[in-house]
Amino acid sequence: MPEPDLPIWKRSERGARGPAPEHSRASIAAAAIGLADAEGLKAVSIRRVASAVGSAPASLYRYLASRDELLALMADAAIGTLELPATPTGQGWRHDVLTIARLLRQAYREHPWLLELVMSGRLNTAMLGPSTIDYTERVVAALAELPAPGRAKMEAAAIFNGVVGLFAMDEASAHNSTSPQAQVANAAYLAERIGDGEHPYLAAILASPPPPDAVARKSADDLFGRVVVSIMSGLLGVTPEPD
Repeated sequence: MPEPDLPIWKRSERGARGPAPEHSRASIAAAAIGLADAEGLKAVSIRRVASAVGSAPASLYRYLASRDELLALMADAAIGTLELPATPTGQGWRHDVLTIARLLRQAYREHPWLLELVMSGRLNTAMLGPSTIDYTERVVAALAELPAPGRAKMEAAAIFNGVVGLFAMDEASAHNSTSPQAQVANAAYLAERIGDGEHPYLAAILASPPPPDAVARKSADDLFGRVVVSIMSGLLGVTPEPD
């Protein structure tokens, strides 16, 4: 059985006695990620993961103490796949922060369950794994050139993660939550409400021609970059660059 008083990252994968382990925590995390990618976070259970690695459910408790530890392993493994730059890169903190933001946003697109897990708050600081700690180091290192206190940089890094997560949640919601028919009905309702004469500013904006798809996508990416940099600038007392 795992040592309950030690973080999972500090436990040996092999006991002092007994046979060599049949699996590794990395292989267990990979099997769980495969399930979550295919079926969502609800599909991840000790029983399902044990079946995926060809083991009995009880045997997985030799490697971890609970489903929460399994989720922590999964999240850390997913964060560990980010190809983070060795910050600071010398290209300025804005460049470095945006590079990390875009990598994290892409990870959320590829692993929607990771976004759900992170934004739910289920991963507390007691369950932060080595890859997540390395990731946090890279975010804070990206801010090395700024004179803000270390505590302010840590707080900004936490808010940075939340901002990227909120953008990813909004993107996922827009993609998944409504059918084309519902989108048309909602658009018709919006046009009806705004056309009542009591919302002239909104009416003027909606009356302008929509941008081409390529421009709209670029505008969405630009908005993401502007918001991330503006929020970090405000938190750290930096004057934003002019547009």
